[in-house]
Amino acid sequence: RRRRRLFSRIYRREVTHTADRLDELSNRGVPVQGVFIEKDPQLFTRLTANLQGYSFPVSTWAGDFKDRANAISTIASTHSVFLYVDPIAPGDLLFNDLSATYAKLRQGQSVETLINFLSTGFVRRAQGLRPRCFRDDGLIKDHPEVLACNEIAGGIYWQDIVFDKKMSQGECAERVARGYVDQLRTHFQWVLHYPIRAKYKDKRPKYHLIFGSRHEDAVELMNRAMVRAKREFLGAEFVTNRLFPDQPEVEDIRPEEIRRAVVQTLIGKGRVTWKMLRVWTVVEHPCKYMDTEVNQAIKAAIRDKIIGATVSGQKIEDSAMVWPVT
Repeated sequence: RRRRRLFSRIYRREVTHTADRLDELSNRGVPVQGVFIEKDPQLFTRLTANLQGYSFPVSTWAGDFKDRANAISTIASTHSVFLYVDPIAPGDLLFNDLSATYAKLRQGQSVETLINFLSTGFVRRAQGLRPRCFRDDGLIKDHPEVLACNEIAGGIYWQDIVFDKKMSQGECAERVARGYVDQLRTHFQWVLHYPIRAKYKDKRPKYHLIFGSRHEDAVELMNRAMVRAKREFLGAEFVTNRLFPDQPEVEDIRPEEIRRAVVQTLIGKGRVTWKMLRVWTVVEHPCKYMDTEVNQAIKAAIRDKIIGATVSGQKIEDSAMVWPVT
């Protein structure tokens, strides 16, 4: 009961935060509408109550969002769509549940997704298969429970991860999340992911936040929000109300470290624009650096002739070409 009350408070906060943001956009003249789906009857009642009084059009749909997949896809045929999916259990979201909506990207529509991927919950569920789904020669790959996990993960990549005894549960969760990201890249050009923990010292994430978009500007915007939230989290844990900040050294922001990340990213990409180097750097190092910090690192690397460029590195020039110095 206590857990349910806690979940209800978190749920209400997320709903009202989303609605408040949509309301701000509506008041600025942006034509937005919100569709909220909830299958739990009690939460649906609260959802409806919490969404009263907003100025933008609101629709509340009772039931499982899977049953509304076709309706969501229809909306995505004519509107830009941002999907925020927050399942309670891993089986509540199968990878292909939204494939019809994602397919609208190939038709030129704008679709973005933000998923609370229950990586640790999935690992626990998958590791629990061992007593029922193994025989002497290994995993029974056509067992119904194994097939169900395939559907959640969007592939079989998880099978070589979750039963690796050399990895901790936290490491398994991170590897599974990366596999999920790779699957999402079959739909989205750009995907970011980051583990979310209740406390910094937690060895296992509560879940991974995964964002997919077709546009690099959205990636930078989301990464900026993630970095800001992470640094606020670190500040609350290690800085606020402390005489001497004591955050872990690994979280220190070092210009030379960012410059190394920029150079290594460029080596892997070859000749690209300044902007795309910045975008690729934050994608390969999600939720670590602000785009402004990456810009400073690019400028410094150009001036120090560590990377070549069509500009001097005195100011930010997104369209300038940059390349690795051999």
